[in-house]
Amino acid sequence: MQWGHVKKFSADTVAPEPVFEQALTLARALGALVLQLRTGTENQTAVEQRDAVRRALRAAVASARVTALELRLNDGLLELGGRLLPPDSPLRDDALDALVGGLAANGSTVLDVRRAAAPGELLALSRLLVADNGVAQSGGAWRSWSVRMTPASVARIAEPVNLPDSVRHEIARLPAVRRDSDMKAVVQSLLRIATTAPWCNDSAVVEAIALAVVSDARTRGTRGGRLALEGAIRQLLTPAVIDALVQRLPVSASRDDLMPVLARAGDLSVQALVRLLVDADTLAVRRVCFDAIVALDAGEAALCAALTDERWYVVRNAAALLGEMGVVEADAQLVPLLSSEDDRLRIAGVRALTRLGTERALIELQRMLTDTVPEIRRLAAAAHGARSQGKPSVSALLTALDTETDEDVVLEIVAVLGTLGSPDGVQRLMKLVKSESADVMPWMREAAYNALLAARGRGVTRLLD
Repeated sequence: MQWGHVKKFSADTVAPEPVFEQALTLARALGALVLQLRTGTENQTAVEQRDAVRRALRAAVASARVTALELRLNDGLLELGGRLLPPDSPLRDDALDALVGGLAANGSTVLDVRRAAAPGELLALSRLLVADNGVAQSGGAWRSWSVRMTPASVARIAEPVNLPDSVRHEIARLPAVRRDSDMKAVVQSLLRIATTAPWCNDSAVVEAIALAVVSDARTRGTRGGRLALEGAIRQLLTPAVIDALVQRLPVSASRDDLMPVLARAGDLSVQALVRLLVDADTLAVRRVCFDAIVALDAGEAALCAALTDERWYVVRNAAALLGEMGVVEADAQLVPLLSSEDDRLRIAGVRALTRLGTERALIELQRMLTDTVPEIRRLAAAAHGARSQGKPSVSALLTALDTETDEDVVLEIVAVLGTLGSPDGVQRLMKLVKSESADVMPWMREAAYNALLAARGRGVTRLLD
């Protein structure tokens, strides 16, 4: 699932029953975590409250391991898996209402959670929904690697555009033109304004001209002048003009209209967006650039080249974009990041390769079980669970389980052992369930039992007798 505009569901897009049930389970698990963080339980000690939060988080992580979630609040109604769940729906419970209430209180109307979202991301999401200010300070928008909340409409601080009268006059001439010869004269005048001083240095003027020309070409239909317009567009989209349009993108009131213009320039636009992304000094501008590059779905060569940049954040952003865009051909260029001494770059590489999921990516990820960063080890374990590709190794997972100290990584390994269902893995899971050792915590036994259910179904009770 790629970030983007969330579509309106119709009868043709209703999720199949099993998919809907899984999404509902995840939504309820997240709501239960929100509820636990918000209210706790009376007469609980601090340790008991902490353990209750951990249990709720483990349930949410387990649900996210098998499904993604797309949830939308629409005029007071909840859309989940293409189904409308009004407040009086029998499927609504306190947990689901807590999630909905947290989103509504923070001005967020869309929640996307990717499959295999990290425990830290789900906990951060829940804490934001519980906090009094939460994400409301950012207008209901918040994003991590696998979780995104957005408001119904994103407020934009648009810079005022005061076009010179001469520019307004030339733009106003476009709709009335009917012949190519007349259109050539009009567009040549506009091109001179957009590409020569002083107005070529005013990005708002350049934007207005580009939008006017492209918009007229799109709506002209059978009227004369279209050939002249198309020729003008090709002349207009120079590197200098593209740079000006990209600079306008974060502050433009016509951002949605600008994207088709940038799409016409393809790689040139992405290269300009990458430069702005590198130089951006605010999170808002970086988000605009990131989303625009993903939407354009171009510029793979520029992003691959950025993987060798000396600045770590440039490399991180390029890796994230390549993963986000699903550029499977970039897996070979991303693999060297796994050997970086910089934890941030290794994490970026692992996450991008996880998103790509190619055989090369999975094989390399599966080798990261001994990394020093727990999140990398967790994703390495998850890569072993992709049975269709890579070379999953039960023996490597069992060895890692013997020495692993991070709870989230242990849970991932146990879940993957259940997914693989090999005899050796099942035997280890049975030992965990039956163990009376103080070293085997109750949550480990519970996780092992659930993994056995995944491996052997309800017949697992006979195995344990």
